Amino acid sequence: MHTIVALSTGSIHGAIAIVRISGPDAVSIADTLFHSARGEKLSSLPPRMAHFGELLDGDAAIDQVVATRYQAPRSYTGEDMVEFACHGSSFIVERLLQMAMAKGARMAERGEFTRRAFLNGKLDLAQAEAVADLINAQTAPQTQMAIMQLKGGLSKTIDTLKAQLLELSALLELELDFSEEDVEFADRSRLMQLTQQAQCGIERLLASYTSGNAVREGVRIVITGSPNAGKSSLLNALAQEEIALVSDIPGTTRDAIETTLRVNGLQFRLTDTAGLRQSADPVERMGVQRAEQRIAQASALIVVADATLPWEHIKRDISTAIRHAAHGARIAILLSKVDLTPANELEQRYALTQKEFPSATHLRWAAPTRHGEQEILQWLSSIAAQLLPQGEAVVVTSARHAAALSEARQSLEELAQSLNGHVTTDILAFQLRTAIDSLTSITGGVDSNAVLDYIFSRFCIGK
Repeated sequence: MHTIVALSTGSIHGAIAIVRISGPDAVSIADTLFHSARGEKLSSLPPRMAHFGELLDGDAAIDQVVATRYQAPRSYTGEDMVEFACHGSSFIVERLLQMAMAKGARMAERGEFTRRAFLNGKLDLAQAEAVADLINAQTAPQTQMAIMQLKGGLSKTIDTLKAQLLELSALLELELDFSEEDVEFADRSRLMQLTQQAQCGIERLLASYTSGNAVREGVRIVITGSPNAGKSSLLNALAQEEIALVSDIPGTTRDAIETTLRVNGLQFRLTDTAGLRQSADPVERMGVQRAEQRIAQASALIVVADATLPWEHIKRDISTAIRHAAHGARIAILLSKVDLTPANELEQRYALTQKEFPSATHLRWAAPTRHGEQEILQWLSSIAAQLLPQGEAVVVTSARHAAALSEARQSLEELAQSLNGHVTTDILAFQLRTAIDSLTSITGGVDSNAVLDYIFSRFCIGK
């Protein structure tokens, strides 16, 4: 195993930078670079304590640093490891990296320190992924969920599910060993009971993925509707900056424009799209097609309808937008330009819209005065309240974990059908083992290096 080195504090200039070295030669390399204030080598000083001294380039001191030595296996990576806290000068950092590599270390790859922690049993795979989530967290809920996963919340739940199934798997394997004697070690009714219990546990975890993914990735909300209805004005108002071009000319927006907004700790990804209409312009048609694709992928829609138009036009524009929506997507219908609509006509069209689309949330909006903005934010707040996890519940945030749980659920469904059909023990054992393997892949039973490469490529260099 090579000794690796990297800057762990990122490339942003700061007062202090931390350079990490890990591997079998970490301490011997550090000994050539560091002398304590009393002239001692780092290897002769107590581990897991901070030691002040000089960073040496040959015989010349180039910085005053604090060095900490970690002795395997009591380190982040499980290997011998050294961390230098030096001044944040780009020259000093670059020279330290160069000197360490000249002594035999190589530059670490993305996530390689955490990958080594996983391979050395310091973290399971779910916990290792939580490290990346914690580094990338931008909101309090994201941070809280990453911390819970890093502390082993998901891993413990998965291990409990596996433990229920492993006992029965062992008994089924024992039956196979004594198949010629027609002995039944695993009680079939008990097997069905534990299968159903495991199915319930998996269903609970999969149900949490909706909120977990929303917190981790943000809620995708598409602002849609007919051209010149006020979609870009709404996006600018919510973003509190002019990010979308606003014009009285229909079809101004051709491609999607995205911004983020945080409401009650939940991140919303708002996307302004091209107005939905038939067009002879090939560029505008492409924009409409992309808008329809975005609508189909969105968790929620804000359908902007021009309240000054006749009711039949409003109904058509709303129907055109929502027919592309995904099943279960939340929909808010926003009557815009209410400041330009006579009061009696507005109330009539608002009532008709509520009657025609009863499952949607109904809002009003006037761009010049920003009338209705608080109601829009309250709607977003209600979505946040529904999606944010409560308490310290275990929540699935990763698409990889959700896919593995879905595979385990499928295997258990097949197992339950087989138990009702009185199939042979070898088929039961295979189906049970497949379910266990799917659960195991969440916390670490991954044989493919390609899978590990994908997971750790999400990390920054130095972690």
